[in-house]
Amino acid sequence: ILLRKYGTVHRTNGNVKYPVLVKKAEANVNKKERGSEIPETGIEFDEILLEPAEFDALATVTKKLIHMSGVNVEEIVIEELKKAYVRKETNYMFNGNDTGNENPGALAKKAVAFYETTGDNLYDTLVKLKNTPATAIVKKSRWIINRAALTKIETMKTDDGFPLLRPFTQAEGGIGYTLLGHPLDFTDEADGADPTKPVFYFGDFSSFHIQDVIGAMELQK
Repeated sequence: ILLRKYGTVHRTNGNVKYPVLVKKAEANVNKKERGSEIPETGIEFDEILLEPAEFDALATVTKKLIHMSGVNVEEIVIEELKKAYVRKETNYMFNGNDTGNENPGALAKKAVAFYETTGDNLYDTLVKLKNTPATAIVKKSRWIINRAALTKIETMKTDDGFPLLRPFTQAEGGIGYTLLGHPLDFTDEADGADPTKPVFYFGDFSSFHIQDVIGAMELQK
């Protein structure tokens, strides 16, 4: 899951709420010698607490299948349960729209929507989107897009005629892509309700916080 790769993971003991720093206090400036009490600054912690959710899955297998010689049925079942878990966790992090287990901290719900009403030039719109966050955020930012967005930009050119999507060799090996000078990942995980609709996420994804409970993964036979 890309959000696990780039996000910030907090490991806790037990099912406890974990506070996340999302708003830093502003320091006071005083050119004169301090002669009075230091006034209070803005709050340092916003009212956001991570609260772990529980995922479970049940697989029913016949005894006949279990006793088949030469086939490790348990291994096959566990592998399928892992895939089911990853699909559920992925949707929980990206969309958070499972009925009865909604996640208000999902990326789709926390991301700030960018609206460009003048013109329909996608290139210009992406440039404006990229330059909207604060400089300190932009310097650490990257793109996460879905396949529909990738299809949209693969043939696009910059104003000087160069491809908008540019390949580069990653430090860990393999070929990666940059979009407007920032690293890019494309994944079906970023799909919204309509997978044919292009989705572009841009920002510093280390500000996406994930809570893991130590020792919470259990497998019962």
